[in-house]
Amino acid sequence: MPTAVQHGSAVIVDGNTFQRKLLRSVLRTSGFIRVAEFDKLEFGLDEAKRTFPNFLFLDYNTASSSELLRGRPDISKTYLGEATYLIFIMENPTRYRVTSAIAHGAHWIISRPFSTNALNARIRAVMNPDHLDTNAPVARSLKDNQAQQAARIANRDLDPVSLTSITSSSRPIQQDDFFENDMFDDYDEIFQRRTASGQSEKEKTKAEADAFLI
Repeated sequence: MPTAVQHGSAVIVDGNTFQRKLLRSVLRTSGFIRVAEFDKLEFGLDEAKRTFPNFLFLDYNTASSSELLRGRPDISKTYLGEATYLIFIMENPTRYRVTSAIAHGAHWIISRPFSTNALNARIRAVMNPDHLDTNAPVARSLKDNQAQQAARIANRDLDPVSLTSITSSSRPIQQDDFFENDMFDDYDEIFQRRTASGQSEKEKTKAEADAFLI
């Protein structure tokens, strides 16, 4: 069993009460001593600016319904302190949604359903200085490579992804980065089945993107 996070703090923004409470329970079990939760993006950002938490966990659908995201601002740079990491949580993480989250300043993306072990691993990858020191490309990319990686993903013909680090390396992103990742193998089979559906899945993704832009 993983050791508990020491003195962790987080803000959760999710319009779905059940999902919000579930994530809060997971964080509490993981050792977070301060967890605030809100159902609107504006309130969550105000709390994050006031308390400087380690993490802001942001539900993608909740964020998408907010007027603050008009004009595609970088939330991390505009609203959050340097010590606060933005993690988007989303269902059906298509290429469009992933690139949109990156544009909004995401440090990581987690797809639902997620496992407690996968979430804890991602939290520790950010909070453990020794881990980041021994993985310099990760540390550098958290600050420097988000826009570059977003452009790379947008120009590639990628199918929906499961659970992925957005900025895990300075090299060009490959399809293998999204599939067969040993940290997230719980969901690989599900999304590989979606990939096998071929053109119908691509049409669905395009329809979602068009609806998002309306």
